[in-house]
Amino acid sequence: MPLNGNTIPYIPPQATQQQQIASINRVIDIINGFQQKIIFSDATNRRMLIGYQKDGWGAGKDFGMKVSKPGVDVLDANDADLLFKMDLETWYFYDPETSINFMQIGVLPDGTGGQFVANKGVNVVDAFNV
Repeated sequence: MPLNGNTIPYIPPQATQQQQIASINRVIDIINGFQQKIIFSDATNRRMLIGYQKDGWGAGKDFGMKVSKPGVDVLDANDADLLFKMDLETWYFYDPETSINFMQIGVLPDGTGGQFVANKGVNVVDAFNV
């Protein structure tokens, strides 16, 4: 059953059992989807993901948030295709022109916590020499 105006339509009293079951299953699908991930689109591509993606933030990192560059599907994006990602430990910011990770907040490459902004054109990991 499709959404009308971002709402789920009421089931009419004369609805068949099949229509009732389909409606209930649609509600279950929507609720399950909310528990896993929310995806935002720019009307052309899926650009922002919040929630679950198997290994979406690295091996064994299945939850977080990320935003892709324009024209890139966030579900298929690698780090070079991102503007931002957060894996629940660290926030990573990427230069849209060079794809370099220029800033991190949270757990830094040396295992300490804090924030770090690399010099222009330098990757945060390279600045730490780890």
